[in-house]
Amino acid sequence: MADSYKPEIILRLFQKRWNPAARQLSNPVVTHSEIREEYMEYQKRRGAQPKSTNPPAFMKDFLRKRHRANATWPPEIFAAGYTARQLTGEGRNFEFIAVLPGQTEPFPGTAPLPPPEMIPHQISSISLPLASRRLGRPDEPWLVQVSVRLHLIETYFALFSSRKTTIQQMDHLQNALKLRRTEIDALFLATEQIGPEKFQEFIVPCEAKRAGEDIIPEQILQQVKAAFKLRNVAQNCAVPIALKSVSRSRIQVVEFSEVKRGDADQLESLTMVGQAVFDLVPEVPGIGSRV
Repeated sequence: MADSYKPEIILRLFQKRWNPAARQLSNPVVTHSEIREEYMEYQKRRGAQPKSTNPPAFMKDFLRKRHRANATWPPEIFAAGYTARQLTGEGRNFEFIAVLPGQTEPFPGTAPLPPPEMIPHQISSISLPLASRRLGRPDEPWLVQVSVRLHLIETYFALFSSRKTTIQQMDHLQNALKLRRTEIDALFLATEQIGPEKFQEFIVPCEAKRAGEDIIPEQILQQVKAAFKLRNVAQNCAVPIALKSVSRSRIQVVEFSEVKRGDADQLESLTMVGQAVFDLVPEVPGIGSRV
C-alpha cells in the first residue's frame, strides 16, 4: 500500500471513533481487518479495482521514517490531541493515543542521531574478507553481518554501556529471528558479574536500521516481549539495543533501559540509556548508503 493512501485512511478511522462534542475517543485500537476494509473503500471511491494489501505492515511502514510520518499525520487528529503507536498480535494494528503535555509533533524523536560533539570510536574492518566487502549492501542484514563479524556490540558493551563495569561475556546467538508477531534482527546472550563469584545472564535483542530510517522504540519493545516467549530463553532480563547506519561507514549503537521478564507485558515504552558511534576503518561498502 503506497504511503500516500494512508493519511486518508487513518483520518477516516479516527473520525469513526471521535465524538467532537464530547471530545472523546471510543475504542482507540485499530485492527488489521479495519485497515483492509478502509483500503477497499478507498479504492472504490476512486473507481479503482480492489488490490491486495498487507495490513500488518500498515503502521510499521508509516512510522519507518519519523520526519515523513510527522509531515503526513492528519493535522485534524493532532489538533484533537492524538497521535498513534504500533501494536502487534491478536489482529491489532495500531492504537490512537493522547499526545503528552508540551508535545509539538505527532511522533517526537526518542532515539536521536548522535550529537555533533560525540567522537566516533574507530573499529578495524580488515578482518572482513575482501570478497564479502565487494558485495556490501545498504540493507539491514549486511549491517548486522558486519557488526557481528567486527564484534561491534561486544565493543560497545565493554567500553560505552551503562553495564561496562559488570559485563563479562557476550555471545552472538542468531540473526533474523522471524517470529509470529515481529522479527528480531539479531539476538545476543550476555553474562555480567553482580557480586563476588555471582553472575547472571541477560538477553540482548537487536534491531537494525539502514540509513534514512528511524529507530522506533515501540518496535524494539515488541521484540523484547517476543524474545521472552521463545522456548529456550529462560533469562529474566533483556537489554535491547539498536544498530543504525548513520553515514558512510559509520554505525550508531543505541542502548535502551533493561526490561524485566515480569514487567514486559505491561511495559509501554523504553528509555534510551546510552549510545556510541563507530567508524569502520577501512570503509565498508554499503554501510551508510541509501541505495
